[in-house]
Amino acid sequence: MKYIITHKDFDLPIKKDEYTVICPKGVKINNWKNVEYFDNGLDNRMYSEIAGMKYIADNSKEEWIQINHYRRIMDVIPNKCCIAEAKYLNKINIVQQYALCHNVEDLSICSGIVKELYPDYYNIWLQTLQSNIFIPYNMVQLPLDCYKDYMGKMCNILQKFMEIRGINNYEDMQNYIKTNKTYTDKNKIRNTDVNYQSRLVGFLSERITTWYINCLAYSNAVIYPCRISKYENTY
Repeated sequence: MKYIITHKDFDLPIKKDEYTVICPKGVKINNWKNVEYFDNGLDNRMYSEIAGMKYIADNSKEEWIQINHYRRIMDVIPNKCCIAEAKYLNKINIVQQYALCHNVEDLSICSGIVKELYPDYYNIWLQTLQSNIFIPYNMVQLPLDCYKDYMGKMCNILQKFMEIRGINNYEDMQNYIKTNKTYTDKNKIRNTDVNYQSRLVGFLSERITTWYINCLAYSNAVIYPCRISKYENTY
């Protein structure tokens, strides 16, 4: 099943009947035949596309799951494991890149969580952080069982992270960002905007996705990087 996750009304020049739109309740989506509205307890302001992705994991019975965003569509190979094309960081690794943009302590906390929850995959996590290969957007096409495993691991890590940081909702997140000087120190990171840094869950989730795909690769899964078409047709 081809899904498009959104949090606002939008339009795209694609075959609409081939996609199911996933959107939080309270938002009206026009011009799309197949729309599923959800409320699974995850604050969309904080979890962004992860809220919709979890809804799909909890409810879909399709054989294959393809994740797209309201501004990005992945050109996949049918019935193959696909991901967005990787980004290659210039002369720095994932940890160094994260430190330029966010609070690198976040990754240290996630490292402890992965070691605790998934010790068999901890070495791959460490190798992922030292790599310069980064898989963006949380856009994947995976078999349902694999997708459920992917989302289970991601949500477990993120929810444990939130517990450690004492964040329960979006307001907590904004207060946390405002009071933690690392996120607002212009001498340390590139973008100190509170609303931007409050997208912390999304930033971490992309690193978790990169790790999970590396885990699949180490298990000899064949994974195809795919071109992403980008649009700005939102309302």
